[in-house]
Amino acid sequence: MEYTTLDRHWEHEAGGPVSADIVCGDIDRDGKDEFIVVTDDSRIIGLSHEGRELFKSAFGGIPLLGRKMSRASPIIAEFPSGTTIIIGSPDHGLFAYDNSGKLRFSFTECGPVGSTPAVGDINGDGALEIVFGSSDGYLYALDTSGKLLFKKDIGYPIESRLTILPLRGTEHILFGSTDGRLHAIEGDGRTSWTFSAEGAIMGAPALLRRPDEGKDSIIFGSTDSFIYGIGTNGVLHWKHPAGGAILSDAVPYPLKSGAEGMVFGVCSREDNILALCGKDGQKEVFQANHWVAHAPAIGQDRSLVFGSYDHHLYVVSPEKRGGRKTLTYDTGAAVISRPAISREGMIVAANREGRIVCLRRESLPAGPNRQH
Repeated sequence: MEYTTLDRHWEHEAGGPVSADIVCGDIDRDGKDEFIVVTDDSRIIGLSHEGRELFKSAFGGIPLLGRKMSRASPIIAEFPSGTTIIIGSPDHGLFAYDNSGKLRFSFTECGPVGSTPAVGDINGDGALEIVFGSSDGYLYALDTSGKLLFKKDIGYPIESRLTILPLRGTEHILFGSTDGRLHAIEGDGRTSWTFSAEGAIMGAPALLRRPDEGKDSIIFGSTDSFIYGIGTNGVLHWKHPAGGAILSDAVPYPLKSGAEGMVFGVCSREDNILALCGKDGQKEVFQANHWVAHAPAIGQDRSLVFGSYDHHLYVVSPEKRGGRKTLTYDTGAAVISRPAISREGMIVAANREGRIVCLRRESLPAGPNRQH
């Protein structure tokens, strides 16, 4: 189908700026996705697929006034206690809510949490754990009731999203710190290795599998304006200039050659782009009119959906014989959070003025940013 327009389906006012990524998932198991939005003043909002407000809660019961943008994004996890929404606070602490917005637990024995947490079985005991970083320079691991399992002194603030990856047969916690180090931590808190870039690492790394060559690469970007590919042992494979600082996560994306690659948002002084990077650093770019501070959401048709400081939401179609087609929508203010794509094909984005818009392309499938 030839896409021609982005049609607005509904709008909602969040009541404050939105910097954190929007996530979606069927939190009430009604067969339709709901959307979770977090504002910079520490309110968490649940919206139905039709834009109806299901709940709004302030972290710890008190909204934070005058706060700067929060980079911590919510995640949705399935625990024995039920569907749980987890979010870090720019004041201090980690908060977990049920699917009605009721607080399950809070962990406040830490500093501000600007990193997005991760959930996984990090120690092989068959149970899930929650890991997150704080600007107090510590990595924290909790069980699903909010009990502290361990904390590890990293020495510098952790602002990047955490990810859990299998490295050489063992689950590792990977994240960046503001001193430019990428850390690989084992499930008991021991350091496996670190790698040093020339700038802060603000986004999550991702694993680029290379079965044809018998080795995998960990891909990430840095504010030093380089994209890095390193081995699962922490040794550099390559580095490639990105054209601008990278604040975004690395997200797997198939290149037009058919090979697996990664996609990043790039904040450049000249060309504000979304960069696709392959196994050896080769790059494709998409032009925007201002910074792209986050990774895109990706549809099953390989469309890239992202916002920019130029106020616009972009939907870029996959490479075809006639080239790529780009649709845009003016949201009225900068879009610095990652949009979400629901199973119903709805795109939900938010801007820095707190305007949440739901746009529809009938044939845009759900993407991997959908959580369930």
